Amino acid sequence: MTLDLDALRALWRRRESLVVLQLGFGNGDAWLQMRRAWREDAPQVARVHFIAIDPALCSAADLCRAHAGTPQQPDADALAALWPPLTRNLHRLLVDAGRWQLLLAPGDALRWLPELQAPVDVFLIDEPDLSSDPQQAARRLAKGLARLA
Repeated sequence: MTLDLDALRALWRRRESLVVLQLGFGNGDAWLQMRRAWREDAPQVARVHFIAIDPALCSAADLCRAHAGTPQQPDADALAALWPPLTRNLHRLLVDAGRWQLLLAPGDALRWLPELQAPVDVFLIDEPDLSSDPQQAARRLAKGLARLA
């Protein structure tokens, strides 16, 4: 996923807080890119709430391996040190003294979206798995995302 960091900078410069929802966290590229850009930018928003829903969250070791030898390695290693056990529960990770909150929701987006209560400012959506009943799943996904917008 390619992020438009200039658009994100323009958005977070106008806000006290920013809520981002990502479907498909993968190996954390978007989170790491966005956090690095946020740290390099001034003035910064007070808080960033990043909600990541992924049916197959990577492990801490996979996170480190994916970013080994890249400029993101120090941040990936720091995030991996906070990485929770991969259970089906919600996991809240606090970074930068709580100014960044990463909420990990392992599992299907259709399971989590009805439970989330958040005014989402930015949606990062990778290709969701709609294999069970694509038409019905797409409607439910759209409805869940629209409710949070």
